[in-house]
Order: sequence, then structure tokens, then C-alpha cells
Amino acid sequence: MDHVDFGARQVSDNVPRITVWKGGMIQEYAEFDMKSTGSYGYHPLLDHSHTCYAKVLLLICKFFLLSFIVNTNPFFN
Repeated sequence: MDHVDFGARQVSDNVPRITVWKGGMIQEYAEFDMKSTGSYGYHPLLDHSHTCYAKVLLLICKFFLLSFIVNTNPFFN
């Protein structure tokens, strides 16, 4: 569901995801994306770079890069 483009009804990209998908939201959005009974895919998929997962991955990469720079640069030691 995080990779479906719901347009104006897009859910928050906060993490952890359990804080976003609560109550009846999964059922509601599944019905919103239903083409016919048991068939989903009414809405297009988002490019991965526009999902919450890409944003988290970018933060992790920045953290490791900064850590590498600090740990390998004599200026910081």
C-alpha cells in the first residue's frame, strides 16, 4: 500500500509505518484501489524514490557517509 499512488489521498510518509496504517485504513485504501472484486491496481504505483522507504534509505546513507568521513579524517580525531 505504501507504493500505491493515491494522489490527493496519499497517506503520511512518517515512519514507523505502524503509526500511519491504523484502524480501518488498510481496508479503506484497499477498497479505494479495487478495480473489481478481488482485483486491485486501480491506482498506479509510485516510483520507489517517492516512497517513505527511499527517504529512510537516504537518511541511513547520509549517516554512514558522515560517520565514515569523521572516522577516517585526521581532522576529527
